[in-house]
Amino acid sequence: MRHPVAKLDYGAPLSGSSEHEPWVIDGISDSPNYIYNFAIDTRDVLVTDLRKASKNITLEQNGFELTTISSKVDQNDLFSKHDHAVLAYQQEIKSLLYKQLNFDDIIFFDTTVRCEHTSHESQSGVLKSHPRVHADQNPNSAYQRAKPYLALDKRFGRFQIINFWRPLFKAVRNHHIALCDYQTIDPHADLVDTQLVFPPWLKDKENYSLKFNKNHKWYYWSALTPNEALVFKCFDSSSKVLQNKIAPFKSRVLSDISGVCPHTSFFDEDGPKVGMLRSSIEVRAMVFYEE
Repeated sequence: MRHPVAKLDYGAPLSGSSEHEPWVIDGISDSPNYIYNFAIDTRDVLVTDLRKASKNITLEQNGFELTTISSKVDQNDLFSKHDHAVLAYQQEIKSLLYKQLNFDDIIFFDTTVRCEHTSHESQSGVLKSHPRVHADQNPNSAYQRAKPYLALDKRFGRFQIINFWRPLFKAVRNHHIALCDYQTIDPHADLVDTQLVFPPWLKDKENYSLKFNKNHKWYYWSALTPNEALVFKCFDSSSKVLQNKIAPFKSRVLSDISGVCPHTSFFDEDGPKVGMLRSSIEVRAMVFYEE
């Protein structure tokens, strides 16, 4: 039973930098290149294929899980992000997530398409897979996203930001998405607030980078198909560790639940190297629960 050993790009402080100096990614000064004030710390990490390993993975405890979806929305229209297709797809996701989470309200705010194709037919203007280990939100950026809705008449006792990630067209052949089990990270030591200096189209100005920790456990599902989707947490206000960082919002605390899901793409050196290796769509949503 082979599980790939992947090169994952963690973050690390530069020599001589202050422990409390914020990490920054500058995507403006030398666009389209990124300027980092921290080091990229590439590590060889075992990524366990959950097709081959027996482990009970849940969104609440580990920060991610696998689900199935039978979408009726045309995948070409989704890949092109046509408004009618995105709206119809969001309704499908809403129905599926409601059965799973039983929320009181949901607000969609981001749809991203990515493609890894080695031929000249690769779509221009489409993002490639993201190779840096990160979590999509930190407490501040999550709260700023949710703040306008928390001020409405309804009183919410908990909110989450959820990423619904799904392949398009064919099974993922390489550039897989790897997810880190929240129960294996030390949130205080491993998660680093990272400022994002990007053009106005990027509304979230902060997220989390991750420092390497030998205790981290990484997982993926090989050959994910368009009938499968990954649901993972960008943020959960009820996480015992993270909720104290989002005052003045006071969430009900659920001890030891997952707060975020660090993730990244990785390339399997023993996998395919040419052609359409991956095409995917990810939709992010804020999910609210009344008090």
